[in-house]
Amino acid sequence: MCIIDKIVELAEQKSISQQTICDSLGIKSGTFSTWKTRKSDPPAKYIACICEVLGVSIEYLLTGKESISFPQISKEKQEILDLYDKLSERNKGEVIGFIKGILNEQNDKSVKRKGA
Repeated sequence: MCIIDKIVELAEQKSISQQTICDSLGIKSGTFSTWKTRKSDPPAKYIACICEVLGVSIEYLLTGKESISFPQISKEKQEILDLYDKLSERNKGEVIGFIKGILNEQNDKSVKRKGA
């Protein structure tokens, strides 16, 4: 399925008129009709706006699939991950053990404070 077919299909599913898309893009309805009849894709400069109007990601429009998005992580966490990735498997195990030990100490101190 070409991109213009996906656009038409999505517009129909979402009850968005072709005129609404044309108005958003600043093009004449004849331009959109030409894309449809020739089965030609809209120029790249229009894709982001079309996606905005249709309420879909560019990736979804182009591939039909959505990628899994991960929340942003802080620079500090990214640095830890980058350093961890450089370690040998043995050292990675040691780091995990070390962190677990610190967490156990932290939890023990927290329990003692609550009990006091």
